[in-house]
Amino acid sequence: IPLGVDHEVFFPIERSAPRLPARPTTRPYLLHVGPYSVRKNSQLLLEAFVSSRRHDSLPHALVWAGAVDRKALRRDAARLGITDHVMIAGPLPDAELADAYRGATALCAPSRYEGFGLPVLEAMACGTPVIVSDSPALVELTRDAALVVRTASGPPELAAAIGRVAGSNALRHELGARGIARAASFSWADCAHQHAEQYRRAAGRCRDASGPSSPPPR
Repeated sequence: IPLGVDHEVFFPIERSAPRLPARPTTRPYLLHVGPYSVRKNSQLLLEAFVSSRRHDSLPHALVWAGAVDRKALRRDAARLGITDHVMIAGPLPDAELADAYRGATALCAPSRYEGFGLPVLEAMACGTPVIVSDSPALVELTRDAALVVRTASGPPELAAAIGRVAGSNALRHELGARGIARAASFSWADCAHQHAEQYRRAAGRCRDASGPSSPPPR
């Protein structure tokens, strides 16, 4: 059963007018939401970010939101010489997180594997372009609403995708529109309804399996 998204919180920037989103930085930025970990392919993202800055003259910062190992992230950012370009936002309340999505050039989610990919869904609901790995859960979730990179490709393919999105207003608009349309089919109400239906079916099977009650054998 897919998860849902709160469309009263996560919605495109047009609906938030005239209030502008409270951006985590005044610089253009790429956004990642989640821990700093092997599963999230965090080092790959840092290395691709470095490559994008070097080859595409990317002026962006990389904003890291969510519960994150700050020490490990800062250590690897320093090793790669990008300490001044990586901003750790930490866990954000939903309203601030939605603003962070809306202000981002793209959400980058190059995970090695995912169970679902809630930040990707939230970003799509906000009209933010998304770049994802070829993890089956993310491919199924985004369909045609994302740029997909191979997890085994290394930094160059992810860096190229970042450069494509950052360098094209038309592509960002296209991905944003596709993301909004894709996210519209997900809701917490539908998620709850499907769970309730499965509970009812399971309860019915349990009743059928138990059969009529009878006195215990002597």
